[in-house]
Amino acid sequence: MEELLPASRVEHPAQAQARYASINKPEDAPKRYREHPSFYDLVKDPAHHNKPNGKTVREAMSIIESELSHAVTGPVRRPEADNPYIDFYDGEGHPFDVKTPVSTSYDQNRGPFMPWVVSNSVTSQLTKTCHNALTGEQEPVCVLLDTSYLNQEDYEAMWRQLRMDTKDNPELLARVYEVNVQLDDNTPVKQRRSLNPARLAQTAAAMRAESAEKTQQPAEPVKAPLMRTLLNRLRGR
Repeated sequence: MEELLPASRVEHPAQAQARYASINKPEDAPKRYREHPSFYDLVKDPAHHNKPNGKTVREAMSIIESELSHAVTGPVRRPEADNPYIDFYDGEGHPFDVKTPVSTSYDQNRGPFMPWVVSNSVTSQLTKTCHNALTGEQEPVCVLLDTSYLNQEDYEAMWRQLRMDTKDNPELLARVYEVNVQLDDNTPVKQRRSLNPARLAQTAAAMRAESAEKTQQPAEPVKAPLMRTLLNRLRGR
């Protein structure tokens, strides 16, 4: 089984929450995604009886973007049957669930953004396992987090909640992969450089140290400069 690519992080959310409700059918997707050879297969989700709707189209865009931006290994594909834990497999058979949280928008008549709801949705998936599509072996589920429809304030609140909810097991966040879809084909969205797999353990240790410092609990020693560097990289600074 091939190793997973290191987790990807965006530089900032796309802040396109007003566009969320405008994507309801396959033809609403930008040309960049409609021209992908698997687009019309990816908009069909077995969990929704293979009938495209706004949710499945937005998921398909996220999935394709993860391949095009090299956040995951391609080619990507949907599961052949309904699977309550995942939305797609990457090219190495690793299972992924897709989350597309959206900020409050008057156009959508939504209530206030609730970061704890998003965090619970993400972390609950990260604790699950699913079979690898190529090897058949059970492995942890990863989450593809599309931040296209979040504003900066809600994005930061979501990550504060995620870090709080995983303070006892920060390694879980190494399986959260972020993307922003390109709603304007003429404006490319830059992906932040991925974390090096060899430093994921150090990153987790740094996160533990930060959490312990705030709660005044002992933690594994991590050099302060290294800790600050790793945490800043994780946060996109």
